[in-house]
Amino acid sequence: MSQVVNRMMIFLSKKIIISLFLGLISLASFGQQFKEASMVWDDNPSEWEILCDEGKASFTTKWRGNFSEWDYTLPNGDFGTIRQKWRDDPSHWEIRSHKGAIITAKTMWRGDFTEWRITDNQETVVLESVWGDNRNEWKIRKHRKGSFEIYMLWENDFRDWAIEDYSDFSPDMKTAILFIAIYQSIPQ
Repeated sequence: MSQVVNRMMIFLSKKIIISLFLGLISLASFGQQFKEASMVWDDNPSEWEILCDEGKASFTTKWRGNFSEWDYTLPNGDFGTIRQKWRDDPSHWEIRSHKGAIITAKTMWRGDFTEWRITDNQETVVLESVWGDNRNEWKIRKHRKGSFEIYMLWENDFRDWAIEDYSDFSPDMKTAILFIAIYQSIPQ
């Protein structure tokens, strides 16, 4: 009987070790993780700082008083622009990295800014407001590359956000997701 117990203990030990190892590998496979986003100035939403596990990223309006075109930088030195595709159409945005990646973000339904399709023509995600017109919390729909959720630290205070990033999207795709969620939550 003790031999059976020993074999079971060895089997369970191996199973636990393998599970831990696979868990660590899956955690390590996530790329740069976004943690938190905050306005740099409490009374001006034209400049944002994003804390990542590898440093800081940022969004800044390109032109003073014009919220239709932004620049972004990432901790790894990558940068790019975010702009409305068409001058008077806030339902269609384009994110372009300096490396040539182009990501588009469009509302799923005309006039409904609570649900967005974001794509780089290889990966497509759907970003949605968790509570409809209450834009305190956003998440991507279930996706094979993981989950990404963003919510205001204080209800209806769009200055500070927490980010739960358990995804393996490119930093540019994460930037697009984060920008759309924050921008759509700023009172216009």
